[in-house]
Amino acid sequence: MIIDNPPDLGINVINALMVTDDVIIPTKIDQWALEGLDIIGDQIVEIKQVNPRIRLAEALVTMYRNTPACAAGLDWLHKHNYDAFDTAIRYSEKAAECTFFGKPLQDYSPRSAAAVSYRRFVAEYLRRTS
Repeated sequence: MIIDNPPDLGINVINALMVTDDVIIPTKIDQWALEGLDIIGDQIVEIKQVNPRIRLAEALVTMYRNTPACAAGLDWLHKHNYDAFDTAIRYSEKAAECTFFGKPLQDYSPRSAAAVSYRRFVAEYLRRTS
């Protein structure tokens, strides 16, 4: 089961952390998002007292573009001992557009960069956990 939570530490997120095994943190490459990894990491350490199965699987880089800034962000992740999946979710306008049409990205634009990246990510995650 996948529980998709908002990027905060409200009661819904804490409840989800109490029952989960793997935490995947989607993060775009910007300073505030990267600094937020420490916050969720600290929360996971605290939750371990109640839920010993919980683990930070890895970060999932989203909205990735092949730019010097994104490359620097990946370096930042490695320097701060955050593992990231090999697959990064590439930026695509289609990801934003599909919400206006009320369709999942995989239906709205299955060949878009983001849709292809998400399928690759799912395959990578399943490979790593099986």
